[in-house]
Amino acid sequence: MKTIYWTSLLILITCSLMGTSFFSDNPAGYARRKGIELVIPVTTFQANFRNSSLSLTDLEMFQEGHVLKDSEKDKLVDADLDTDIHVSMEPLSFGYRNWQFRQQLFVTAHANILKKEFSEMVFYGNEIDSVYQVEAFKGTRALGFSKTSFAWSYPEDISLKALPNDATGLAPLDGALEFLSGMSVNLGAQMNFYYGAGYGKVLNSSQEFGSLPDSNFYKVSMKYGFTDGDSDGSLVAGMGFGLRLNLPKGAFHFYMDDIMLADMRFSNLAGGLYEANYQDSLLYLQEDFEPFDESNQNDSLRISKHKVRISPTIVWGLEYNVYQKLDAMIRIQRSDYLANDGISFGVSYPLTSVIPMKLSVGFGEQTSIEYQTGLQFEHFSWDIGYIWYDGFFNGSHGLGLKSGMKLVF
Repeated sequence: MKTIYWTSLLILITCSLMGTSFFSDNPAGYARRKGIELVIPVTTFQANFRNSSLSLTDLEMFQEGHVLKDSEKDKLVDADLDTDIHVSMEPLSFGYRNWQFRQQLFVTAHANILKKEFSEMVFYGNEIDSVYQVEAFKGTRALGFSKTSFAWSYPEDISLKALPNDATGLAPLDGALEFLSGMSVNLGAQMNFYYGAGYGKVLNSSQEFGSLPDSNFYKVSMKYGFTDGDSDGSLVAGMGFGLRLNLPKGAFHFYMDDIMLADMRFSNLAGGLYEANYQDSLLYLQEDFEPFDESNQNDSLRISKHKVRISPTIVWGLEYNVYQKLDAMIRIQRSDYLANDGISFGVSYPLTSVIPMKLSVGFGEQTSIEYQTGLQFEHFSWDIGYIWYDGFFNGSHGLGLKSGMKLVF
């Protein structure tokens, strides 16, 4: 485990890169660009892996021959074990002044790996005359798709001087209008085209088992579907828009993306169904008694179609120059497929003229801590970053890596 950790850290340090803004995806931000930006193909990616309850050190308990300690057992029975994976790549991104073309690939997955009820029964046994009902693997899903975007921003700052200062007659609102009248905004929009490359989901899952006064029994049912070589995806259009309010020493950002005009469709999916029913009556202990044991497994199902809807991605926040070269930010994100949903606070400061530094802390389903540094020249930027979830280093519940290279002309 330590070898994997330090190897991943070394890979990160030698080839990671991230943008220079906390809100680089806002299409309104292209308005003030004067030249060309080109992401070097295939070098930009992001990978995030996290789980709900175990640190990287705790994962060593699953090694062959390891004897579980009581403390390790307690961690497995305290909560369900879930995992989330978010991977993205940017094969091509080209921007010229207020225009931008991007091609991105996304994979997002959520897996319910282990229910705490199963762990508790294995370690400590089950209660007599009790029926256990769980839904292991329910909610497990994975989605892969490509996203091609054409973005445009109005190339000039739009002054808000035309706002009336006394339109409402209410002092607080009129004061806010007067404040805004000295500002300017940038507006941007983009058109997206999505293609579903792969999909898989546990469609339903249920388990029931127990030890009653007269019998032991269990019932299991699970149905799943996934794309294979005979499945087809669909091309779907969507749109997004963004606003940047230019403040004296910073900017307020708001943008909404992934406003899809139709569902993403997958057709002719492969699938499977597994059902089992077992009952061993305790009232019949004759030598020739056989328990009722029936199972059905079908791995050749075909599912005609399945629809997937991606909810709009919404991001808003503020970045502001606090003192000299020290910038601070607050960012709130809600997305179905991007990592680190929730609210984040961060600061950025140039350690030298070519070495930037960013540090941010996020609060969502899990607490994330992200550190970024690297190199930044006039025509080339190369940043380094690392993300920990619910802890640091081997004590964290997951890791995040980012990579890429960008040329500026």
